[in-house]
Amino acid sequence: MNGTIGNLFERLACVEKLNSITSIVFDKTGTITQADEVKISFEGDKLTTEDYVAVKSLTRHSTHILSSSIYDHLKDISPEKVEDYHELPSMGISGFVNGREIKLGSAKFISEGISESKSLTTEVYYSVDGNVKGHFTLSNQYRTGLSDLIKNLSSKYDLHVLTGDNDAERENLEKIFPASSNLRYDQSPNDKLEYINQLKKEGKKVLMIGDGLNDAGALKSSDVGISIADDVYHFSPACDAILESSKFSELTRFLSITKKSIWIVKLSFLLSFLYNFVGLYFAIQGILSPIVAALLMPISSVSIVAFTTITTNLIAKNKESENKITDNKNIEQKAFSSAKSVQLN
Repeated sequence: MNGTIGNLFERLACVEKLNSITSIVFDKTGTITQADEVKISFEGDKLTTEDYVAVKSLTRHSTHILSSSIYDHLKDISPEKVEDYHELPSMGISGFVNGREIKLGSAKFISEGISESKSLTTEVYYSVDGNVKGHFTLSNQYRTGLSDLIKNLSSKYDLHVLTGDNDAERENLEKIFPASSNLRYDQSPNDKLEYINQLKKEGKKVLMIGDGLNDAGALKSSDVGISIADDVYHFSPACDAILESSKFSELTRFLSITKKSIWIVKLSFLLSFLYNFVGLYFAIQGILSPIVAALLMPISSVSIVAFTTITTNLIAKNKESENKITDNKNIEQKAFSSAKSVQLN
């Protein structure tokens, strides 16, 4: 299923499950933050060309969003062969490049002696043969429309955030998510899995939204798992659906459409039942001839199909109209604010 909302379903049964969702769990990095707008700098010893080659070579083998960001940042560097590559989920990556042992990851992964800073950035530490040379600083950019999305979702669902990063961005997240939200930091993939299972034990119907393989366990365990991807053809075996990152702000609209779709299905069943009930009555009474009855059968099927098609299109158009009205209001508010500012100046 691929519509204007940019969603691909791997299992269509999850559409029905979305109708009963009570809790939504978000990953942070690569899910509510944008991978293509990360500002990257390096703090520490001056890196040589050989260092940049090593970093580029190592990050090429990782699917983690931080590795991908650093890899894309080093545009003019040509990667080389990596030997004995290892990746520890939510911790870091390591391998040998030109005979040197290279490590990239969290402070704990690189060395027990490093303490992570509390700056409002994400830090990826870099070491060569056990010597820490510094860290890459990545300043996160939250997705466009995130605040409005969270505001709309919080009135209908319990919201949660699980991230493998430390609590450096606690202040930023608390401004976006309501006080009732549960924000958890330093979460390993196993911690996320256990958290999802605990919510389910409490009777919650959970929708997990993550960035793919690093959240595989949590995505698989949740009632519905949606993976955010810059490319909707990005393969993630653990998720039920893939949501195009550019359509992330339309998640509320998508959930609303799934609820209306279930309503249409139930109403179609009711109409079909009424058709059969009325047809059975006339058949018992012997009022209709066999030819007329044979003609009415396909007409009833066509009418049900027409009903579902028309109502589905109407719902889609209404949602588009609502979005346009909201967009127009936002534009008017911005225009009014700008005009007011000009008058004051």
